[in-house]
Formats: sequence, C-alpha cells, structure tokens
Amino acid sequence: MRGECLRGDDEQEAINAYKRAVLVNPEFAEAWFNLGVLLSRNNYFNDAVAALREAAHLLPDARATSPYLGACLLEIGQFEEGLLEVGKSSGYLEFPADSDAPFRIVQFGSGNIEFYPTDNAKFALVDV
Repeated sequence: MRGECLRGDDEQEAINAYKRAVLVNPEFAEAWFNLGVLLSRNNYFNDAVAALREAAHLLPDARATSPYLGACLLEIGQFEEGLLEVGKSSGYLEFPADSDAPFRIVQFGSGNIEFYPTDNAKFALVDV
C-alpha cells in the first residue's frame, strides 16, 4: 500500500484511506507517514504533526519523518522543536512552501541550514 494513495489525484480520498488503514492497524508505520505527508500537503499541519510523530515512533529509522515533521512544526509556530527536527534530516527541505513568504529556511543534505529573505521580505517588514 505504501505510496499507492499518494499517486492518485484525489488527495482527500487518499487521506481517508490512510485514516482507515491506521484504524485497522495502528502499528502500520508507513500509513502513518503517508497520512502525515498528505495532511501537511493539504495544510492540516496539527493533524500532520500527530501522524508524523506516530510514524516516527513506529519506524525503525525515523529520519525520513524529520523534514516533514520539522516543516509542520515550523508552520504551526513551534520553531525550536521544528528546527531540531529539520536538523535530524539528511535531505533537502525548503520552508515555507508558500512562494509569497517573506523568508525561507533551507536545510541541505550536509546538515547546513540557511535562512534568507525573499523578494517579499521588504513588504512583510513594511506591514509590521
């Protein structure tokens, strides 16, 4: 089942399928992970955090959850914990995904984290 629902066009249907899967088998780590990814892609960040934490608890190597969990935590304003999760990641993460954001945090596979303003930063600063 891993990834099968992620390939479809109807993400809400996929979310419902993964919710059913974890109800039937609460130890199904990949379903928790895929559910968390889909929830985060649909801006259900609090629910995504819960699903990704469950996946991290169940997976033998939880590093796969770190970039997603970190990004969701950053989205809901839990910056310290979010950056700690991002730091555990071995992949590339760009936060936030919103192209209109005034800044970006980028974490590379090397573990380096960079913070930089975007072209919209001057507008965000004017609005403050």
